[in-house]
Amino acid sequence: MATSRMKTAYKTESRIKTALFYAVELLIDVLIVFVIVRGFSVAYSFSYEVFSDSAKTPGDISYTVVTIQPDFTSMSVSETLYDKGVIKNKYVMLAKIKLGEYGSEIKAGKYAISPSMTYDEILKVITAGAATAEGEEEVRDASKIGDTGKVATEAAFDSEESSTESTEESDGRDDTDDTNYRDDE
Repeated sequence: MATSRMKTAYKTESRIKTALFYAVELLIDVLIVFVIVRGFSVAYSFSYEVFSDSAKTPGDISYTVVTIQPDFTSMSVSETLYDKGVIKNKYVMLAKIKLGEYGSEIKAGKYAISPSMTYDEILKVITAGAATAEGEEEVRDASKIGDTGKVATEAAFDSEESSTESTEESDGRDDTDDTNYRDDE
């Protein structure tokens, strides 16, 4: 009797070990599949960002002055744009700079860049070299530049003088008109 109990216990223990082995093997297989699917998902998302042209915040009307130094590398430019909050992913910008071979075309200077600008628009601005005037504020409000958003921004920053003139003329009102109306009362 004792030997039959031992044989039954041995068979049960052997079956439990086999079941645990297959359970662990299944768990490892599921983890491998998860890692592969997650890797493809991340690769697809990154590739989509690199080959599409999207903006961080499409409706944002604020502008940030970003300073690019003469000794900046492509990675430094990407990190600066990311740190200033105008791009979503610094590695996507780095890939766009490398793939488009913009590295040698990036000009040093201060640029007014908005989170509503796409990666390609930002690259056009920093490779064109149309820097903002010295001494401007860090954050600019697009309502001071004009009502047309990006079109006004591109026109306003064609030269250093036009950016300050555009902010004054965009309102369209003359303060002397207000005093004339008060005199009639």
